[in-house]
Amino acid sequence: MDLDDKIAEFLRSQKGGRYCDECILKEVGADLVDAPKETASLRNLVGFSVKRGICTRCQASKDHLTTAQ
Repeated sequence: MDLDDKIAEFLRSQKGGRYCDECILKEVGADLVDAPKETASLRNLVGFSVKRGICTRCQASKDHLTTAQ
């Protein structure tokens, strides 16, 4: 399973939760360097969106939180 699949699977399992790039990668066990590229590719897929708000995991206010709809 590649990183895109791991991220998508995690977000789908947490449907409705909003996660920053850093927390997504911590959850799937990936390097932080990969975050922007991998989550950016998900944002173009149907069923995922990006919003500003509070990260479900770390509770930090962020401009880019990815969520599965």
